Amino acid sequence: MNLEPVTAEIVDELSDFLDGTKDRDEARTRIAERLESDFFHLPSAARLAVIEAVMAQLEAVEHFDVEYVVNPFKDESKPDEEARA
Repeated sequence: MNLEPVTAEIVDELSDFLDGTKDRDEARTRIAERLESDFFHLPSAARLAVIEAVMAQLEAVEHFDVEYVVNPFKDESKPDEEARA
Protein backbone atom coordinates (compact mmCIF):
# COMPACT_ATOMS: atom_id res chain seq x y z
CA MET A 1 0.00 0.00 0.00
CA ASN A 2 1.40 3.36 -1.03
CA LEU A 3 0.99 5.71 1.93
CA GLU A 4 2.93 8.64 0.45
CA PRO A 5 -0.20 10.52 -0.73
CA VAL A 6 -1.78 10.21 2.73
CA THR A 7 1.44 11.28 4.43
CA ALA A 8 1.80 14.23 2.04
CA GLU A 9 -1.78 15.35 2.69
CA ILE A 10 -1.29 15.20 6.46
CA VAL A 11 2.00 17.12 6.22
CA ASP A 12 0.38 19.76 3.99
CA GLU A 13 -2.36 20.33 6.56
CA LEU A 14 -0.26 20.17 9.73
CA SER A 15 -0.62 23.85 10.53
CA ASP A 16 -4.42 23.48 10.45
CA PHE A 17 -4.66 20.87 13.17
CA LEU A 18 -1.40 21.08 15.13
CA ASP A 19 -2.19 24.66 16.05
CA GLY A 20 1.43 25.46 16.88
CA THR A 21 1.95 22.70 19.43
CA LYS A 22 5.59 21.87 20.12
CA ASP A 23 4.80 18.82 22.26
CA ARG A 24 5.61 15.51 20.58
CA ASP A 25 2.91 13.50 22.36
CA GLU A 26 0.25 16.10 21.58
CA ALA A 27 1.34 16.22 17.93
CA ARG A 28 1.22 12.43 17.68
CA THR A 29 -2.27 12.41 19.24
CA ARG A 30 -3.59 15.07 16.87
CA ILE A 31 -2.15 13.28 13.83
CA ALA A 32 -3.77 10.02 14.98
CA GLU A 33 -7.12 11.78 15.47
CA ARG A 34 -6.91 13.27 11.98
CA LEU A 35 -6.18 9.85 10.50
CA GLU A 36 -9.04 8.24 12.42
CA SER A 37 -11.53 10.84 11.23
CA ASP A 38 -10.49 11.25 7.59
CA PHE A 39 -8.66 8.00 6.79
CA PHE A 40 -10.65 5.54 8.92
CA HIS A 41 -10.53 3.01 6.08
CA LEU A 42 -6.77 2.53 6.59
CA PRO A 43 -5.71 -0.45 8.67
CA SER A 44 -4.12 0.31 12.05
CA ALA A 45 -0.65 -0.65 10.82
CA ALA A 46 -0.93 1.79 7.91
CA ARG A 47 -2.07 4.60 10.20
CA LEU A 48 0.87 3.93 12.51
CA ALA A 49 3.24 4.04 9.54
CA VAL A 50 1.80 7.40 8.46
CA ILE A 51 2.12 8.77 12.00
CA GLU A 52 5.77 7.71 12.15
CA ALA A 53 6.47 9.21 8.70
CA VAL A 54 4.85 12.53 9.64
CA MET A 55 6.66 12.64 12.99
CA ALA A 56 9.96 11.93 11.21
CA GLN A 57 9.32 14.87 8.88
CA LEU A 58 8.52 17.11 11.84
CA GLU A 59 11.75 16.03 13.53
CA ALA A 60 13.70 16.62 10.30
CA VAL A 61 12.57 20.24 10.14
CA GLU A 62 13.16 20.64 13.89
CA HIS A 63 9.51 21.46 14.52
CA PHE A 64 9.89 20.66 18.21
CA ASP A 65 12.86 23.05 18.65
CA VAL A 66 14.89 20.62 20.77
CA GLU A 67 16.48 17.28 20.13
CA TYR A 68 14.64 14.28 21.43
CA VAL A 69 17.28 12.56 23.51
CA VAL A 70 17.03 9.66 25.89
CA ASN A 71 19.62 9.42 28.65
CA PRO A 72 21.41 6.15 27.84
CA PHE A 73 23.12 6.16 31.24
CA LYS A 74 20.02 6.37 33.40
CA ASP A 75 19.27 3.08 35.11
CA GLU A 76 15.50 2.71 34.94
CA SER A 77 15.55 -0.36 37.18
CA LYS A 78 16.53 1.67 40.26
CA PRO A 79 14.31 4.42 41.69
CA ASP A 80 15.76 7.90 41.69
CA GLU A 81 17.36 9.05 44.91
CA GLU A 82 15.34 12.26 44.68
CA ALA A 83 12.08 10.33 44.59
CA ARG A 84 12.88 8.74 47.95
CA ALA A 85 13.87 12.00 49.63
